[in-house]
Amino acid sequence: MCEYGMYTTKTLIASAYAAHLARRGAEYGLVVNGDVRVDMKRVKARKDEVAGRSTRGVEEWLRGLKNCTVVQGHARFQSSRTVVVNDDEVLQADKVFINVGGRASVPPIQGINDASFLTNSSMMDVDFCRSISSLSAEVMLGWNSLRCIAASGAKSRL
Repeated sequence: MCEYGMYTTKTLIASAYAAHLARRGAEYGLVVNGDVRVDMKRVKARKDEVAGRSTRGVEEWLRGLKNCTVVQGHARFQSSRTVVVNDDEVLQADKVFINVGGRASVPPIQGINDASFLTNSSMMDVDFCRSISSLSAEVMLGWNSLRCIAASGAKSRL
């Protein structure tokens, strides 16, 4: 199901945006006593709960549909109408619908494997707030993730 998709990213961005607005509270007539800090462990826990609730809801809905079979596992096409799941289950149909999601492709940049970097998948496990530099935000983090990091209060640089 959707593990690294829109709900997870948008939930992180919502938390970052709330922190951003809290820091600008005086502009809206709010009084905030003390610094606004982000508890990334709680942000991540909220993101995990929202994403989990969504995933469970979609899966329950699909499993409840008449003439719909949910199959989970690693799949590959054997032919245009045949899919093999987990190397042992062969499925055939006139039309095959697969929810594959998306995975980051790490570009072949010299020295990249010697550096610490985040992808769209590894970003979902971040439960800390630190400064992050990125040579190419589109490749390393994506604009949404970088927006989230910056709005959370961490220093970020393109």
